Amino acid sequence: MKAVAFTRDWKLARQKAMNLADDEYLSIYAQHSGVKYEVARWSHFTDDFDRVKIDFYLPVPTRVFGERLAEQLEHTSKTGIGKIVLFRDTPRYVLDPGGRWLSYQAACFGVPRSRYLEAIRATRTVQHILDKQEKQFRKESMPLKIRAEAAEEALADLEIDRGLLEGEVSHLRREVARNGAE
Repeated sequence: MKAVAFTRDWKLARQKAMNLADDEYLSIYAQHSGVKYEVARWSHFTDDFDRVKIDFYLPVPTRVFGERLAEQLEHTSKTGIGKIVLFRDTPRYVLDPGGRWLSYQAACFGVPRSRYLEAIRATRTVQHILDKQEKQFRKESMPLKIRAEAAEEALADLEIDRGLLEGEVSHLRREVARNGAE
């Protein structure tokens, strides 16, 4: 399904998710320079497959999600942050980042995926440095100790990301094993 079609009609998006089997999702695509990228995945929440995501994805009430559907999709496709759509505090739908959301963003900026990832990592380090610098802005130069602390905090962020990716890989391997058994 094209991203534009997904964002046009909340009722249709809900219906498509409800019509999917528990182990299926609807791929949402965007195009850039004639290349099609899977930027997100839409599905009905299933405890067996999506329980682990509750701790990592952003919870969004159904009303807010439906009123700002395009914004929600754009946020996920640009940041890779998934959404759990809640109805009365109960998970109903899942908007996962697609398999090629990073490649799509890199293509939009005209850079290789590896360069885009380097920029993300560097941005975290720079943000930690700026946070430290703000506390000590009266000093003329930032001491090496502060830069090392900022880099350590960025490394801690990457370790968290690694844990999340390991969880996602584990989940995907279970799905592959389950689908292979069918």
